[in-house]
Amino acid sequence: MKTMRSAVRTISFLAALLTSQLADAAGQVLKVGTVAPRGSAWAKAMDEMAEAFHRVSNGEVELRVYPGTVGDEPTILRKMRVNQLHGAVLTSTGLSLISPAPMALQLPMLFDSFAELDAVRSALEPELEQKLGEAGFVVLAWGDAGWLQIFSKQPALTPAHFKGTRIWMWANDPGAVEVFQKIGFSPVVLSSVDMIPSLQTGMIEAVPATPMVALSVQAYRQAPHMLEVNWAPVIGAIVVSKKSWDTIPEAYRTPIKTACAEIGARLRAEVRTQSADAVAAMVKNGLVVHPLDAAQRELWRAEALRARQLVRGKSIDAALIDRVIMLRDAARAPASKPGP
Repeated sequence: MKTMRSAVRTISFLAALLTSQLADAAGQVLKVGTVAPRGSAWAKAMDEMAEAFHRVSNGEVELRVYPGTVGDEPTILRKMRVNQLHGAVLTSTGLSLISPAPMALQLPMLFDSFAELDAVRSALEPELEQKLGEAGFVVLAWGDAGWLQIFSKQPALTPAHFKGTRIWMWANDPGAVEVFQKIGFSPVVLSSVDMIPSLQTGMIEAVPATPMVALSVQAYRQAPHMLEVNWAPVIGAIVVSKKSWDTIPEAYRTPIKTACAEIGARLRAEVRTQSADAVAAMVKNGLVVHPLDAAQRELWRAEALRARQLVRGKSIDAALIDRVIMLRDAARAPASKPGP
């Protein structure tokens, strides 16, 4: 029996290898990595894009997606630079390693709604895509992953309540570390794989995360209090290397980008719905959501404004920040303007 199972595994492996080789021989193959797990909204969108590549190019160009199996975003980018991968699904963390420009859309408490974000991003897309293009990347679609909220072990409502709280910070986001230090947190820089064990041991006491991430990794089990602060929208994009893109026959490029942009728009809508669903699911399992009253929200706005000054003209171009604010104000109804 053991010999038979071994033989079956060998045959399956050889069949997969042969299929891969035949696909490579049949035409051009672009390999895309993502930390999003199979079955997630992002991974499903990538499957749709793979179908679009195949359809538009009549099977000449294939998009092969590797969900949740190729390392974190810095690792994915390193693999792209040595041509092991040709594309990636990136959040703001990965995009910031290419160009700081997209981070202008993720400044703390700059937007009050996704409608404002969409209006600003739409206006700035040509400039942002040019910046990424200068670094050697082509954007297939823009997306986001929901609002960044603060999950903590103990309930807390104001910046003063969080003073000294050990909060997890992504190892590749020094700007966020500086911002949260300014507010009064005590950032602890760790890789994403160390976040949950560190919550369990008490090494950290809070994590900034979107609801979908908190549900996916079960962070809310260890940090069962969510401050509903809408700190920033977590933006993302699906990119391919310009070198790989330029090898695609020119006749296919515009139709492929059009199809991917349409998929990206549907993805944004789906992610936003799933984000609300994630909060509801966590509440059913013990999460306590703490909304802010007007006075508490103003305390956070004041801290957010101070935080934005930290990056203005340093990690993010000051003129770009000014344009983002101008476009946001134009998109915001005058009667609803709450502040800077």
